Amino acid sequence: MTTYKRKTEWGKISKDVYEQAAAILEEDKTKKIRGIAKHFGLCHMSLTRFLKKRKEAKERGISMESLTMRYQKNTQIFSNEQEAILVGYLMKCSQIYYGLWKTGI
Repeated sequence: MTTYKRKTEWGKISKDVYEQAAAILEEDKTKKIRGIAKHFGLCHMSLTRFLKKRKEAKERGISMESLTMRYQKNTQIFSNEQEAILVGYLMKCSQIYYGLWKTGI
C-alpha cells in the first residue's frame, strides 16, 4: 500500500505570518510588497490578495477572523456553524421520532 507524500508547500503558511507582513506594510508605507513577501517567505501575489481581502473586510466591518487564506471546499453549502446546528437538530429528531429515515427529513 502506498502512502500519500505531499509534493508542495502550498497552503502551509499560517495566517499569522500574513498578519505580521500586513502590519509591517501598514506602519511603513515605503516598503514594497515584494520585499516583505520575500522576507517572510510568501508569494507576493498571495500577500497582495490577503491585503485586498483585509481592506475589504475593514470597509465592510467584518471581523478579521472570518478571512480565509487557504483552499476551501467548493461544495460546502452550509457554514461550519450551520452544519453543527443542523447535526444537533437531526440528532434530536432521531431521538424523538424512532425510526426516522434520511428520506423522511
